[in-house]
Amino acid sequence: MVPATATKRTHSDMRDIFKTGLLSIQYWIKAKSLALRLNLPEGWVAHAFTTGMMRAPSGWSMSLEKPIKTRTVVNWPIQAPRAELFQVACIMATRIGVQIVAPVHDAVLLQAREEDLGRDVARMRLCFERASTIVLKRLTLRTDYTIIRYPDRYIDKRGVDTWRAFESILADIDRAHLATISAPVFEGARL
Repeated sequence: MVPATATKRTHSDMRDIFKTGLLSIQYWIKAKSLALRLNLPEGWVAHAFTTGMMRAPSGWSMSLEKPIKTRTVVNWPIQAPRAELFQVACIMATRIGVQIVAPVHDAVLLQAREEDLGRDVARMRLCFERASTIVLKRLTLRTDYTIIRYPDRYIDKRGVDTWRAFESILADIDRAHLATISAPVFEGARL
């Protein structure tokens, strides 16, 4: 929406619009209120509820046959293209030999040999850029990355407590499993 060189001074109007939108989303403002604040039509929500259908850029659709929250309808035009973008980027990357271990919400986890790491990161970033121009109709998204080398692992501060609880459950399962294993008895066998 703005050039890569945009600053608070050069594009203050656009910054204010995006800031209002971002803060509104973070505080779960209702679609009608956000539309009024940004002076935008609430057409997306009205169209979705009127037709009973939402479509993503590539045609992926969602039917509104069952009761559905307005928040879900408002979130669709953000999440659906994001999912499509990830699909396209991951397919592209896989075809050129990038080893994707897993998608992780709004990122992907890659695996590469040390000597191939820089190349594979650059390829993955290029795949995301190309996928964004395809899915978002020539809008190119910028990407960022973090390199984590063995034996370190990715840790999101928000998930530390959950991860510790998960590790504790796994340890309990291991202990319970070991307690059920008995050594085989070989009667009359000589070792």
